[in-house]
Order: sequence, then C-alpha cells, then structure tokens
Amino acid sequence: MSRIILWGQVRDGLVGGTAAIERRILEAIREAGDRGILQRELWRVVGIDSRNGARIVRRLEQRGFLVREAVMYKGRRTYVVRLTKKALTPIVLDPVLVSIPCFTCPMLSRCGEGAPTSPVKCEKLNRWLAEYVRKLGSGSGDGED
Repeated sequence: MSRIILWGQVRDGLVGGTAAIERRILEAIREAGDRGILQRELWRVVGIDSRNGARIVRRLEQRGFLVREAVMYKGRRTYVVRLTKKALTPIVLDPVLVSIPCFTCPMLSRCGEGAPTSPVKCEKLNRWLAEYVRKLGSGSGDGED
C-alpha cells in the first residue's frame, strides 16, 4: 500500500485562524535552518504582532514543536527559536484518508448533522463512498487501482 508523507504535525486540513499562523511560524523557523531565528525577527517575517506571536510560540513550545533559547541581541534579551525533531518528523497517512473529499471541502466548517450542508446529503462524499465500496469489492481496498 502506498503512503503519503506530510511535513510537520500541524495539520494542513485546519484552515485559517491560529492553525494557519502556526504553520507560517513553523515554516519560517524551518527556512531559517539549524541556526534558528530571533523571535523578534520571526514576528516581522510572519507579519504578526509580538503579543500574539509570543502566545502562539509558547503554545508550540509546550506542544514540543520548537525550543526557545534566551540570548542577548543589541543589549536586549530575546530568544532564538528552533524546531525540534518532533516538528520535523514526517507523518505518514494512508492514501484512503487523504482521498476523503471532506478534508478539502470549503464547506467543512459548516457541515454537520442538521446543518444545511450535511454528510448524509453530500453528493461528493456519497460518490466517494460508492467508489470506495466498489474498490473494496474488487479487492483493491487501498483506494488505488
């Protein structure tokens, strides 16, 4: 069975809001390489204010995705931020999970039981399920031909 590898552990399926900023922060730190990036420079690169940035960086640090090292820069205390091995560890997902149409659907945040958009009434999901059941019946249950 083939597999798809995703970088990092902040899910790309989460769109907008804090998750998008977390991805931008992690990507900026990754691009800085082993030397890391000054926390104050990170705010400029990502385009966020220091108050929100510090809160998000602390949360990512608590989750084990990055480490901060206190340094003196131009006579002021700041931090160098680096990724941890956990942030760089690839996540392997089964292709069946990646192929589920819900995770790329723009209606995902408004979809649910009793909502105008519902998995029960979704044509894309029903077509995907029918095709997956057909593939299971033909013996290629990995979702690929």
